[in-house]
Amino acid sequence: MRETAVRAALDTVMDPHMTVSLPDMGMVRRVDVDEQGLVDVGLVFPCVGCPAWDLIQAELKQAVGSVQGVTRVKVK
Repeated sequence: MRETAVRAALDTVMDPHMTVSLPDMGMVRRVDVDEQGLVDVGLVFPCVGCPAWDLIQAELKQAVGSVQGVTRVKVK
């Protein structure tokens, strides 16, 4: 259940250049949720040195961190 909620939260995070969600852009490669509420999200960016990297990470952490039961969010 928690992974489903995390994936739904990821659907709300948009690429600021394209206004398309990260999953729809194909940027989310992995979502791991453990029993303690640690969420590890693996992202792939379409360009090296993406100027929006910090913004995307912050928005992702905020969206996923708001899911009930999530205690920590890591992005790799």
